[in-house]
Amino acid sequence: MERLMRYPVAVIGGGPVGLSSSILLYLRNIPHVLFERHHGTSIHPKACGLNQRTGEIFRQMGVEQAIIAQGAPPDTCSKTASSPSRYVMLPQIRLEPILSRRAKQLNPSGVHYGAEVTDTVGKEDYVELQIKYRGSSRPSEIIQPSYLGIELHGEKDSVDMVTAHIRASIASQYPEPETFITWFINPDMGGSIPETEEWMFACSIRPDDPQKFDNNTMVTRVKKSINIPDLPVEILSVSHWFVNAISAERRYRSINGRTFLVGDAAHRIPPLSALGVNTSIQDANNMIWKLALALRIGKDTSAKDNRTAMQALFDKNHAGHAQMYAGVQRAQTILDTEFKAPGAEIGWFYPTADINNEGQDNYHDGQLNEDGKLNTAKYFPSTIPGHHFPHMWLRKAGHVVSSRDLLCLDKFVLFTADLACWSRVEHELIKVIPIGSKDLEGIDGKWSQFSGVDRSGAVLVRRDGIVAWRSKLAGEDNVNKLYAALTKILRI
Repeated sequence: MERLMRYPVAVIGGGPVGLSSSILLYLRNIPHVLFERHHGTSIHPKACGLNQRTGEIFRQMGVEQAIIAQGAPPDTCSKTASSPSRYVMLPQIRLEPILSRRAKQLNPSGVHYGAEVTDTVGKEDYVELQIKYRGSSRPSEIIQPSYLGIELHGEKDSVDMVTAHIRASIASQYPEPETFITWFINPDMGGSIPETEEWMFACSIRPDDPQKFDNNTMVTRVKKSINIPDLPVEILSVSHWFVNAISAERRYRSINGRTFLVGDAAHRIPPLSALGVNTSIQDANNMIWKLALALRIGKDTSAKDNRTAMQALFDKNHAGHAQMYAGVQRAQTILDTEFKAPGAEIGWFYPTADINNEGQDNYHDGQLNEDGKLNTAKYFPSTIPGHHFPHMWLRKAGHVVSSRDLLCLDKFVLFTADLACWSRVEHELIKVIPIGSKDLEGIDGKWSQFSGVDRSGAVLVRRDGIVAWRSKLAGEDNVNKLYAALTKILRI
């Protein structure tokens, strides 16, 4: 018997991106439903590195502490002052249950596993989905870009890979047990491994390998690679996959404009630097604040049409950017890019959001090299519009908080050291927060260092934590410029 359900938003896919989308939609009071064709969360480790910008989103979602508790010990990742969140190593097989519990806690009747979307029909004012509650292990064609008339560009299936989740007593023979990833330099074999006796082994498939690795073949490859021939190995799961460097470069929405792509549906990135799951979750965060605003003010174009125009510097060609790492020839450069890339993880920005071209003459405060490419090795905190609003520690009512903790899910935030000059702009879309007042004191002087404005100036931050506008000084003209900028950003 057919059952008709109506929701403002439907999420197709219940991986990290879909579950994060569901949580973020709920926190913005947007009724929605999620459909996942599998009967539960991932059974394979998959992605494992969660960077700091992703951690800040998890912080807003209320899951950061649970993720840290499940993650690798903190000494497996270097520390940094760039964010209130830290880099966390947690495989997707452990991450998804945390996100799933949170999504079902917030929206218990709206998360559906074993529910496959078998068709989508775009209407003038809505999209009709057909669902079969059966689950499937085959790839779904419905959420493929080609089904929606969207083309993916780039290099596809460049390397044939296989990964195995194994249980083996390796720790006692492992030279550095605190090391998370080990690269094997072996003329005959190759692979990479991660305080438990569960490990993930990954390798590329050679021309003389079988087309598909079964469990026995995988055990043989593991033993040869780590050179422990008598090691008992239990295979928990095996996954075959291809390295891709492709993205929907021109459009991220269907022809009728009501179906949007985020995550792997929009871009598939080589695994170096763990950019795939991170850019995907950040993708969702960027999309959902705009959808929520569009639904709230009833403007179809206010948030949606600028989805493509405001793609990140990394989004525009980040598939190729990540692939570029594999082509560098100096070994140290490769390692630095793989393990030390704060500019790529935190410093990427939206160049088209710099509406007054403030970053044109200073290489976006150093985040771009002189050749115009992103400086992936260093992060330069900046409040140029389009940049990630910088983290700084503040004291609020006797408690230490991050500037990132003051952002709102339902409003823009205007930060200023001169409340008297800017308090009148506060309304339903803008919250004004005075930095340097008795109630909110700077601890380390970072506001004056990072803000890029004078004491009477102000910085406007979007709901996804991206700087939307700034003014170096106060004054009637600048207040009018704020309203003009907001109108342009929202297209109202």
